[in-house]
Amino acid sequence: MKSSDFNERTTMLYKYFTNDYRWKTNKHGDYIYYKGKRNLKELKFIVSVVFDYQLEILKEEFFMNGSDEIIGGTLICRCYVEADFNGINQGTAGANVFIKFTLWENGYFTTHASSLEGLELM
Repeated sequence: MKSSDFNERTTMLYKYFTNDYRWKTNKHGDYIYYKGKRNLKELKFIVSVVFDYQLEILKEEFFMNGSDEIIGGTLICRCYVEADFNGINQGTAGANVFIKFTLWENGYFTTHASSLEGLELM
C-alpha cells in the first residue's frame, strides 16, 4: 500500500469514528459510543473494510477501565507501506508500519510505530 493511501485510510477512520452522529449522550451529557465488547467487534469490522483486508491483525484485546470493566477494544495491526511522495521516506522501498486502533465508549485514537515493541510501549 502506498503511504498516501495509508494516510487517507487512517484519516477516513478518524472521521468515521469521531463524527457526532455516531455518538449518543448519556444523562450526564457525555458522548458515548457502544459499550463494552461491541466496540471491538465494530472496530475490527470497520478497519477491515476501510483497509480492504490489507492489514494483518496481530492482536485483539479488550480495553478496560480502572474497575476491570470492558469499555472498548484495541487492535494491533501491521501493514507494509511504500513511500510515494517527497518527504522523510523519499527513495526508500517501504517498511512495515505497526498501528494500534482503540475504540472505547468515550473516544477513539490511533498510534503508529516502526516496530511492534515501540507500539506496545505507548
